[in-house]
Amino acid sequence: DALPGAAILIKEKFLGTYADPNGEFILNNVPAGTNTVTISYLGYKELEMAVEVAEDEAPTIEIKM
Repeated sequence: DALPGAAILIKEKFLGTYADPNGEFILNNVPAGTNTVTISYLGYKELEMAVEVAEDEAPTIEIKM
């Protein structure tokens, strides 16, 4: 199920956003390299995952909580 309003954050880069009503999100200006993405939603255990971003790439990730 979608989690609208889930918080998505890259703490070390001070970047973040919230999921839209469909549970989807776009996080712009993510630097190349390995980034730790943190997803949190009330009532769910916080999830952290490493995401590798190549130069000039816009990766798509699917998260299941």
